[in-house]
Amino acid sequence: MQKLLGFFGGMGGKGGTVPFGSLPWFAGGLEMIGGLLIILGIFTSPVAFILCGEMAVVYFMAHFPHGFIPLSTTGSWLCFTASSSFTCALPGPGPQLGFPGSEKSS
Repeated sequence: MQKLLGFFGGMGGKGGTVPFGSLPWFAGGLEMIGGLLIILGIFTSPVAFILCGEMAVVYFMAHFPHGFIPLSTTGSWLCFTASSSFTCALPGPGPQLGFPGSEKSS
């Protein structure tokens, strides 16, 4: 939401957004739509896997050239979100919620 819509200070802290069609614009779209899908619990595993890959690409494109260790390259938050996404992708969705009495009886 920060990259695409300028929420929470936007890019540069002044409410700015990234240019349409740029690489950060695509990353922001993936993060916003993917985050919404994960919150809603729709396609949790594949979306989390895609977001994990996106975070890895961002790390290697923007932070890795400045050094390998994430703490020295301000990539620690990126590594945290990538590992969280990967952790969500592994087990898959949890038990499905339903209305009481909607369970199938054998």
